[in-house]
Amino acid sequence: MSAAVDRESFKRLVRSADIVLETAAPGYMASLGLGYDELSLLNPGLVMTSITPFGQSGPYAAYAGDDIVALAMGGMLHLGGYFDSPPVAVHGNQAWLAAAQFAAVATMMSAFDVKRGVGVLGRHIDVSMQECVVMGMENAIQFYDLEGIVRRREAGQQRWAGAGVFDCADGQVYLIAGGFVPAHMRESNVRWLIDAGIAEAECMLDPKWSREDFQTTDEAREIFARLFGEFALQPYQGRAVCRRPGAAHPHLPGQRTGGRSCKPATPVSRAFCPARARGVGAHAPGAGRPIPLDRNALVGEAPQRH
Repeated sequence: MSAAVDRESFKRLVRSADIVLETAAPGYMASLGLGYDELSLLNPGLVMTSITPFGQSGPYAAYAGDDIVALAMGGMLHLGGYFDSPPVAVHGNQAWLAAAQFAAVATMMSAFDVKRGVGVLGRHIDVSMQECVVMGMENAIQFYDLEGIVRRREAGQQRWAGAGVFDCADGQVYLIAGGFVPAHMRESNVRWLIDAGIAEAECMLDPKWSREDFQTTDEAREIFARLFGEFALQPYQGRAVCRRPGAAHPHLPGQRTGGRSCKPATPVSRAFCPARARGVGAHAPGAGRPIPLDRNALVGEAPQRH
């Protein structure tokens, strides 16, 4: 774009374009005479989207940044990893992907409004990667805003009685039968233990077990771990946890690679399989297993190939 002939070619394209996406530093496009104010004169219906680490204005606008910087400045890096270790970044350039997602949605909504002719002209959409990361912080912002509490990393520790990874006879199982789950889920798990012969589990039907302040005590965690462990360590109970008909609590088998050969990553041509899109009556490609194992750790079956 540094050559005048290139800028003129770009302007000719803009006259018939619906959307312009750009990721230059704030002010760079305007310095070339290609900012939104100039381009909108050529095409009033133009939707121009600018994606930058910190937005077009503000105290950090001129700062450079990449994925890990945005994760840190957006707060997500603070929540990633184990409670007693340095923070760990989520895999896969999630800050860039978050910015791309918000940019795509905002851009298409704006372009759709222009096409519908609802009196809306084009617009300049300012996407800050940092702000997009903040939007993915679950309830961390609300915790601080409403209660003055700064959330901490909690991976690697069991916060509530009934939630976490537990050993079983044939591996491990991740169970959520405590904490934020509804009371009927927690009680379903307790009654299942009672039905299975763990009579002492009846103590967990006491109303105090429905209170979060009790579920987070060492006493509650130790009681649940002992009683559930007595059940889950019996032969085949790990599989039973995940096969139980009508189970009212979330659970997931722990997948171990020890003793199983791991296949190479699935070729791209076979990495997707048809998945029905809800509400539209159509099928779209969905991601399959990136690294399938020889056998499924839960049921001992060979995985299906896509």
